[in-house]
Amino acid sequence: MIWFELTLRLIGELAYLETVRHAHADASFAMYPSDDGHSGRMTLPLARGDFGDVDAAGQEATQAARVDARAQFQAAAARLRALTPTLAAIDRERCAVDVLLHTRRTGSVGSFVYRLPDELIAAAGAAGLALDVSFS
Repeated sequence: MIWFELTLRLIGELAYLETVRHAHADASFAMYPSDDGHSGRMTLPLARGDFGDVDAAGQEATQAARVDARAQFQAAAARLRALTPTLAAIDRERCAVDVLLHTRRTGSVGSFVYRLPDELIAAAGAAGLALDVSFS
């Protein structure tokens, strides 16, 4: 099985996160306050894929999964470009901002490779974002 999720993640002071969220109410940020009541994290899904066992499905399924992932990453880049002015203006002393690519592979599906499009990396860089990758 191959699964991935690309998420914009903000971690910081709860009051500051609320300010950012209200400035972009159309962006559908999810808020997760910490137990301390003063900090939290906010996420915005950018892309998601669940391709099953593409190796067992054959070359055609693998290619289709790659095309789908690329299209989702390109759409995520467009969304990041639209948010760049807001993201670049965030006070990094009060809030950490990054893009997280979380991926999970089970079984012997080692041949599938995510190729992050240049425009996604450029959009993250233009907004001053780190790109974190998590494998499980």
